[in-house]
Amino acid sequence: MLALFCLNSLAARVATVTTSKAVVFADKELTSPLGYIRFGKKVRVSDNPIGVKDIYAVIVSGRVAYIQTKDLSLSDEVVSEVSGHQKINEHNVDELFKDDIDKLSENNFLTLTYGQMALGPQWEELTTAYNDTLASATVMSLALEHRPPNKPMAFAIGLNYLSAEQEKLAVKTVGLDVYLFYSLLFNSTFSIDLVGQLSGSGDIQFTDPNAEDFNRGLYLGGGVGGQIRLFPASQWGFVGGLKMMKFKVFDTEPFNTGSEEMVLNSLDGVHMYLGVSYKL
Repeated sequence: MLALFCLNSLAARVATVTTSKAVVFADKELTSPLGYIRFGKKVRVSDNPIGVKDIYAVIVSGRVAYIQTKDLSLSDEVVSEVSGHQKINEHNVDELFKDDIDKLSENNFLTLTYGQMALGPQWEELTTAYNDTLASATVMSLALEHRPPNKPMAFAIGLNYLSAEQEKLAVKTVGLDVYLFYSLLFNSTFSIDLVGQLSGSGDIQFTDPNAEDFNRGLYLGGGVGGQIRLFPASQWGFVGGLKMMKFKVFDTEPFNTGSEEMVLNSLDGVHMYLGVSYKL
C-alpha cells in the first residue's frame, strides 16, 4: 500500500518498455508473475527504485505491481501524480502466465533476404576450363523464424533459391534451410547473432554447354556466420549478415570441357546478405 500511496501522491517517472515482453510481478521478490507489457508501451513507475532490488513499482488496474529496470528505458520526464486514466489498464497486460512454456503460435517472424555467394575453387576451375567468365551466385531466401522472448536461442525453417548464370555455365536450385540463432547481444535497437544453417536440395541443375540436357544432382551442406538485426522486436526489422557456406554435390555427371572430363563435387564460399523481417 505504501508504494501505491507514493505513486498516487508523489512524483512518478515515465518509462518505455524496451524488451519484447516486460514481465510484471505481484511481489517484490519477483516470484509471482502477473503478465507482461509489450515492447514500446509507455508506463509510469515510481520515481526511485524499490528496496534493494533493481525494480520499480507500477500500478496495474489499481493495484501495485513490480517491473525490472532492465526491461525499461527511464526518461527524465517526471509527473506529479498518476491519475486514474494514466494507470496501466488490464488490456496492456496481455495475458496471465500459466506456465513457462513458450508458445509456438507467438513471436514468429517472416524474413526475406537477398545476397551473393561465391561458389568456390572447383567452380572456378570449371569456369577456367570452359574459358568462361566467373560470376557469383544470387541467393534469395524466405524463412519463418520463431524468437522466444527473453531467451537467446531462436530457430527458423525456410526455402532458398540459388542461381548463377555465366556465358557458358550456369547453376540453379531450390533448397530447404534450417537455421539456429544465438543472440550475443539483444536490445530494442539491434541484436548481434551467431548463425548456424543446414541446407539441402534433391534437384540442383547445372548447364553444360557440351551436353544436351541439364546435369542434375543433389546437394547437402550448411554454414556458420554472424548477423546484425535492426529493431529485432518491432513489427518491421532489418538484417544483414555473412556466412561461410559449404555444399557437397552428389550424383552429377562429369563435365565434358572438350579436352577433359571434370567432376564437380563441392560448392563453397562466403555468403553476404541483406533482408527485412515482419512480425506475424
